[in-house]
Amino acid sequence: MKKIEGWNSDIFTMSHIPEKYRLFVSKFVRRVVIARMAESPDIANAYHLKLKEAYEIEEQLKDLDVLTSSEEQLLELLDEVEKQLSEKAYVAGDEYTMADTMLIPVLALIELLELEENTFWLDPE
Repeated sequence: MKKIEGWNSDIFTMSHIPEKYRLFVSKFVRRVVIARMAESPDIANAYHLKLKEAYEIEEQLKDLDVLTSSEEQLLELLDEVEKQLSEKAYVAGDEYTMADTMLIPVLALIELLELEENTFWLDPE
């Protein structure tokens, strides 16, 4: 579970969205956050942190090392999950746990981004 929590899916997701759509989504998110800050000044600090995070993600998307690291983290995670599932019925053992639940959005993300057929994901072994 810690590996899933440690992986930043925002970086990975945004890096696999075509640039024209990514820019639209990024601007939309920032506008929504700014509007929410104006509507709810009592929790503006929380929205300010979210806005800062949106700008940080935009900067990180320009760094090839960050993008490569994100993909490597995901591949390591998927390799570990594959190994565990080859030995047990579920990620953390013989029963369904929170670890299995946390993996579902990761797998759904790969499916939604249509990366399951990408050669990047093919296991060379």
